[in-house]
Amino acid sequence: MDAIAEKYNRPHRKTNALLAGLIHCPCCGKRLNVISESDRWTNGKPRFKYVCPGYRKKTYNFKAVDGVLLDEFIVQQLSDMSDEDSERFKEILEIKIEEVLEQSSTTQEYALLKKKREKLQTDIVAQTRNMREVDESIRCYLQDDIQAMSEELRETERMLLKLEESRKNGMVAVRNLE
Repeated sequence: MDAIAEKYNRPHRKTNALLAGLIHCPCCGKRLNVISESDRWTNGKPRFKYVCPGYRKKTYNFKAVDGVLLDEFIVQQLSDMSDEDSERFKEILEIKIEEVLEQSSTTQEYALLKKKREKLQTDIVAQTRNMREVDESIRCYLQDDIQAMSEELRETERMLLKLEESRKNGMVAVRNLE
C-alpha cells in the first residue's frame, strides 16, 4: 500500500488519501489519481477527489469522487466488519467457516461414505428378499454375497465413525476460532 500511495498520492501527500491507486475508473479501468482541492478542508482534513487520468482529456464523462467521504465510508465499513460484536462480523465468520468445512476433503469423503452405506444397506435388503424367492442351489451364493456386503458395511461404518470424530474435532477447532 505504501508503494501504491507513493506512486499515486505523491504530489498531494497532505491529503493522505487512503485509497490512492487502489480504486479504478469504471469507464476505462485505469487507477484513479488523487487531486487536492486547494484551500478546502472538511472536518480538519484537506479535501481531495479521486479522478480518472482521462478526465482532463474529456475522454469520459466520469465525475470525480469525493475522496474524504469515500475514505471515511471505507474506514467505517472496515471498522464494522472487524467489530466482533456486530452481526455482519458474525455472518462473515460463519460464511468463511462453512466454506472451509465444505471444501474440506473429509466432508466430501464423509458424504460419499454415507451414500455408500445407504447403497450397501439397500443391496443387503434386496439380496435378502431374493434369497427367500430362490431355490437352494443359488441360496449359498446369495449368502456369501450378503456376508461380503455386511463386512463392507461394517468397514464403511467404522470409517464414518472416524470421519465423524475428526469432524467433531474440526468443529471444536472452529468454535475455538470463533
